[in-house]
Amino acid sequence: MIFGYLLYVVFGQITVRKLRKNPETKGHLGMTFINGSDIYNVSAIFSYPRFFLKRLEKGQKHYGNSTMVANKDVLLKHTNLFDRILGRIVFWQIHLSVVFMFIFAILNQTSS
Repeated sequence: MIFGYLLYVVFGQITVRKLRKNPETKGHLGMTFINGSDIYNVSAIFSYPRFFLKRLEKGQKHYGNSTMVANKDVLLKHTNLFDRILGRIVFWQIHLSVVFMFIFAILNQTSS
């Protein structure tokens, strides 16, 4: 889990910082509820399956030009393969560590 959060910081410093400074991508990183949530938005966009992204795009068209999620087309144009792979690793590392925490907590409760 600590390794996942270290990668989260590295991804934010390498990729998302570059995207924040670029005027073409600054408004396409998704809604920021708290500091650093745009890092999660960018990593999630690189990791979601295509059918889910199509569903998000359909929802954005239905509800207007919503900025809840990052714009994959713009981000793909301004990132390289390393950035995308690092984003996927960060996303799945964080999610899998949370899933394993819940599994271990349930196993710990049942063994007591």
